[in-house]
Amino acid sequence: MIWHFADLGMQQSIYQCTDGTVNTEADATAGDCKLATKQQPQWTGNWLGVAQRAQIYNDWSKMIKMKINEPVFEGNYAISIDGSNIRQRIYVYDDTMPTTQLKNVVIIANFSVAAQSINPSFPYAGTWYNLMDNTPMTITAATQTATISVPAGQFRIYGNQIATSLNNDQFEITDQIHLSPNPSSDYFTINMATSKVEVFSLTGQLVKSFANQSEDYQYNIDDLNNGLYLVKATDENSREKTMRFIKE
Repeated sequence: MIWHFADLGMQQSIYQCTDGTVNTEADATAGDCKLATKQQPQWTGNWLGVAQRAQIYNDWSKMIKMKINEPVFEGNYAISIDGSNIRQRIYVYDDTMPTTQLKNVVIIANFSVAAQSINPSFPYAGTWYNLMDNTPMTITAATQTATISVPAGQFRIYGNQIATSLNNDQFEITDQIHLSPNPSSDYFTINMATSKVEVFSLTGQLVKSFANQSEDYQYNIDDLNNGLYLVKATDENSREKTMRFIKE
């Protein structure tokens, strides 16, 4: 579980109770509110409008998408350290795959509070790609073990091929798509022209749909029950974004 998207900035304790108090299993009075229902300010407060929070959200999205869609992550893995526990390395690989596909992934991470130079120990020379943005770099036999500087608390993910499941343009475009007002009792708008907008309940039921609307069109939802919904917007180029919406 990612606690409210971790570094997106949740200030509440994971042990916060529904009444706002904090009660852990270690407190003098018996109780454990770890699984209590929490507030969801990251959606109503438009946290993704903050560039740093949006970056973390998008990074998590990319890693999850790679894990689900890239076959190499169904293969083998090995974990090693570069001389210290604060400099970690993970190797994900599938030797049955051809070199024309993403078959080797090298992850290096810095668990220190200071920048670290980490030896990635690439398994072979050639072109390797930073999978978070698909930028290439040439690794020769002489540079397979050349250190890479990683800032405090950060990581790098490299692959022998680009991650075809990631379309960076898609992430950049959808980052700019927003739904407002949120929450709302009667309508919401989307800051782009759409070919289709679908509203789903949390159980996956399609409860409303709209077709071919202009930017900032007012999508009427006053007939919906109060609660949390998923709004899936599709633009004229078939790009999609799903957003959470609260009807109040």
